[in-house]
Amino acid sequence: PSLARAPTRVSPQHVIRSGDELTHTVHRHEPAAAVAPASGPVIVITSETDDVLAVDKPSTLPVHPCGGYHHNSLFEVIGDTL
Repeated sequence: PSLARAPTRVSPQHVIRSGDELTHTVHRHEPAAAVAPASGPVIVITSETDDVLAVDKPSTLPVHPCGGYHHNSLFEVIGDTL
């Protein structure tokens, strides 16, 4: 992690003053969801109506973005394909 006083990076000893704009940047890698089957699709649509979409998915794939998963989730995968 690093602390910046826009637009430049500052040291941890920097004294914050009124009017300073601060940003905090952390580079993280999203963990992979363990969803690689030997064969066949990872997600199977089992039923679909105007209101409900039922799927068979690996238990390790989160349904919605949460915790460390922002892209590797069912919502993101379905959204990319529909």
